[in-house]
Amino acid sequence: MPKCKALPSYARDFLHHPWEVVLATLNPSGLPQQTVMWYCLEGESLFLSCLGTRKKVRNLHRNPEASALAVGPGCYLSLSGVVEVLPDEAYAQAMLERIVSRYVSPEKLDKMLSQLTDSSRVTLRMQILQYHSHRVLAWLRGQGG
Repeated sequence: MPKCKALPSYARDFLHHPWEVVLATLNPSGLPQQTVMWYCLEGESLFLSCLGTRKKVRNLHRNPEASALAVGPGCYLSLSGVVEVLPDEAYAQAMLERIVSRYVSPEKLDKMLSQLTDSSRVTLRMQILQYHSHRVLAWLRGQGG
């Protein structure tokens, strides 16, 4: 597997905001399949969670190349890489909790997790190989970041 490209600190800072990303995989026809998803960044990988029965998972088993686009006000960060589907149920539950806790207040976390918990849940780990940003650094400077 190719070596991950290290993200610069400004890209990491941007991804630590709880944006949603649009994950794009390729259907058998070659046309893209896109899904809006929650995520978390750990190390040089983007982690996402979904049911193992989803079309994106079937697409990734066939072709693990994907892209993710995080959009902020007047800026974006595009990530491309290779996605590994991690089927371990305990790991998937733990990663789901880490991801959801970025987006949901602590008092609503348990209720949200109970709605999302499913034994067919998998974790998607994108090794980031390329990135491209547009006005991310300017947006962060405007935020005091």
